[in-house]
Amino acid sequence: MDSDSLKNLIGAGGLGGIGVAAIIYIFREIIRKKEIYPRLRRDQTYKLLNKMIVLTFITGLAAIGTYGLLNFWPSKTGTVEPKSLEAEKKPPSIFTGRVINRDNPTNKIGNAKVSLESNGPPTLTTTDSEGIFSVQIGDPAREIRVRIEAAGFEAFDLRIVPSRAEGVQIFPLRPLSELVSELSGYVLDDKENPIAGARVSVDDITTVTSVVTASDGSFWLKNIPKKYGDLVRVKVTKEGYQPNPCTKDVQLGVGNHTFNLRSHNQSSRVPC
Repeated sequence: MDSDSLKNLIGAGGLGGIGVAAIIYIFREIIRKKEIYPRLRRDQTYKLLNKMIVLTFITGLAAIGTYGLLNFWPSKTGTVEPKSLEAEKKPPSIFTGRVINRDNPTNKIGNAKVSLESNGPPTLTTTDSEGIFSVQIGDPAREIRVRIEAAGFEAFDLRIVPSRAEGVQIFPLRPLSELVSELSGYVLDDKENPIAGARVSVDDITTVTSVVTASDGSFWLKNIPKKYGDLVRVKVTKEGYQPNPCTKDVQLGVGNHTFNLRSHNQSSRVPC
């Protein structure tokens, strides 16, 4: 028996006991009247005692029933039992989204890392093979911050109010290839001979790893954080050749670029 049931039982018994005690007290006064009880015949005495017992039992039941009605019957103000209150609680809200490739919407991005931030610690999840994720949220009217990371795509960051968005939300990620470019070319001398061992770097972006030209004078710079069509400044250095360094602004994505150097013993001026 739980604590609530025991409390109700004690309360009902207490109220019923008060009613029974009141009836016994009344009949006790009747029995004490010497001018009434001694005058009764035996059968009349039996009937009186029997009615006293029955009336006492009925009074106890009535008291217990009254206690039950007062504690468990809904009031006019709409008060209900605790179980009914639990049943009326709103179910938790579910926020669902789909992560896709912005340039190819039919390409659903699976295994993307999704972070939802509100007041408390962020909720972390990942997308399934169809790019779908579902997260339980507390208050759908409260703004949340959605962050998404996926290999080969630019990081996504958006603030959204779930209650204002219906159905499955679409999150388009931009392919990383749009933001990362490559650059290739050759370093040659004034007679168009390849120069091996020349150091080539992107002068205005220090995060790009510099490379050394191969035996045929070729070079290949990777992971340049700019779009094709943008301009970058390339620097070429090589001991024994001029100019040193050789710098030139080139456009990404327009084929190979050639850098011409001349040796120190050459008096002719060769453009870089």
